[in-house]
Amino acid sequence: MHRFFIPPEWIDNDRIIFHDDIARQMKTVLRIKAGEKVEALDNKGNEYLVEIEVSKEAIEGKILGKKKNGREPSIHLTLLFTLAQREKVEWILQKGTEIGVSRFVPLVTERSLVRQAESVESKIERWKSILKEAAEQSGRGLIPELEKPVSYSRGLDCIKELDLGLIAWEQEKEKGLKEILLEKQFYKIGVLIGPEGGFTDEEQKQAIALSWKSISLGRRILRMETAALVASALIIFTTDEQLNQTTR
Repeated sequence: MHRFFIPPEWIDNDRIIFHDDIARQMKTVLRIKAGEKVEALDNKGNEYLVEIEVSKEAIEGKILGKKKNGREPSIHLTLLFTLAQREKVEWILQKGTEIGVSRFVPLVTERSLVRQAESVESKIERWKSILKEAAEQSGRGLIPELEKPVSYSRGLDCIKELDLGLIAWEQEKEKGLKEILLEKQFYKIGVLIGPEGGFTDEEQKQAIALSWKSISLGRRILRMETAALVASALIIFTTDEQLNQTTR
């Protein structure tokens, strides 16, 4: 079944009127006909089963049912990753959304290929479109937030709004990810992923001084995009499993 995130104001009592690009996609690309059913999502965690009625001006539908989306993870995960080539950034955004990341914060670090945050601001709208499509495809109830690219020091300030901040560090030999996550139940977690070549020693020291915790992702060195997705998946899986065990 096709799924579409819509502005809440398109919902009028028991009806939804689809406008703009979504209406055009329904008509010209998907060729949805009267009587077909789709799911509409209000980006507040609600999803609506809608029976379509096609008109010339717009596409209207009758709401047949409403329910809460049940596919969001139990935690709010912020993924802070270093800016890189276009393909890698888009891959991280798409796959991170499918995994369950709640917020993305692109960073400019000492070793990042992109050295000026302003140079990629023109790509923000395309990145938001990738997040929306990935959220629709993966059955999520919320589109992840996307922050404008910031400096590394600004990214570190995110620790103020987190229950736990983690930094992946290839030289960490003592603490693994699972060991820290199982200390207690965390609900707002952030994870820092460095560029190819890793964070500098000074960047690592900056993070630790602000209470970010250094973690290992295993004995092998992972590429940036691999580390971002592996860390995100492990954090969400471990915390979801932990919460399920405590609520049984």
